[in-house]
Amino acid sequence: MPTVPPGGVIPTLPGGVTPPIGTLPPTGLMPDRPEGGLLPDVLLPGGGGSYPPGGGPGVAHRVGDIVATEQALIPKHGWNVWMDATYLDISDTKSSAGAKGTTRMLTFGADTILRPGLILGFTSGWQDAHTTLYEGAMRIESDGYNLGPYLAWQCSERWMIDGALTYSQLDNTQRVLVLNGAYESQTFTASLGASGNYRWGRTMIRPRLAVNYGTNWADAYNLTGTLLGTPLDLFQPDDEYDTGTVTSSVEFSRVYFFNDRTPVMPYLNLEANYAFQHLGKGDTLTGDLSEVRTSSWSGAARVGMRILLSPVTNLTLSGGYTSIGQDGMDISEWRLYLSHAF
Repeated sequence: MPTVPPGGVIPTLPGGVTPPIGTLPPTGLMPDRPEGGLLPDVLLPGGGGSYPPGGGPGVAHRVGDIVATEQALIPKHGWNVWMDATYLDISDTKSSAGAKGTTRMLTFGADTILRPGLILGFTSGWQDAHTTLYEGAMRIESDGYNLGPYLAWQCSERWMIDGALTYSQLDNTQRVLVLNGAYESQTFTASLGASGNYRWGRTMIRPRLAVNYGTNWADAYNLTGTLLGTPLDLFQPDDEYDTGTVTSSVEFSRVYFFNDRTPVMPYLNLEANYAFQHLGKGDTLTGDLSEVRTSSWSGAARVGMRILLSPVTNLTLSGGYTSIGQDGMDISEWRLYLSHAF
């Protein structure tokens, strides 16, 4: 950015993939299992998916090593390490199930410059999620890990291409009244995106287009328990399904200087998502066990502040609402990101 003094750094690299769970697939929290079963699996906030798909934060926040110029982003330092903490609060009131959930995600990453304009990195993270339905009669808990490589290439002065592969594994437990069960789920996700960087006066405009595609597996399991002295054992078959989302977004940001020395960058990010492949063809199971078709479109709005703590250390704080266009669905997102280059 031309407003940054010589030798300063740009607080963020355009790019990065927003985790689809930040908006949830249009199926909401209760998609039907394609293969049926007694009760549908609940799509946990973070369950059955991966974070970050494509190692998004590693690409999106590649900071301390980016020198700002008017036309290009030029790597300066060889290595960058970062940490991304995310909290989601989710409420789905479009059915009588009354689903509520929270998700916590903590992801670490490191990347290096292979050659000017080409970055290779690796992410590893942890996540857990809790969901309750029917006033606590049904509860799902999930925790697990994710890992994978990511790559970013500055193909021109104003555009960058990034891609990544992510594998995640979750251990899930489910309780339905007196019945209890546990199963393991896995996801393999691929992502590809392109991000631009343009200047309009003192405002930077960063458009982005990305596609994410994931394959998900869930093991078969049994729901067991005792009702009025009678033992129950209900079998739930294994499951496999694919998810795919196209995301377009634009970010508006501007650099200011605190005490005439510390660069700070407030920003606004607007996002639109289209789920071209999702669980149950977009049908959501309601509290009376009827199906309701939901929209494949959703949107998100985020505001945040990037603060350059030192020439090689960046802190980002943000909050957002990520369920625009999804009636009865409310998802709030809060994030803290920290990176250091050397």
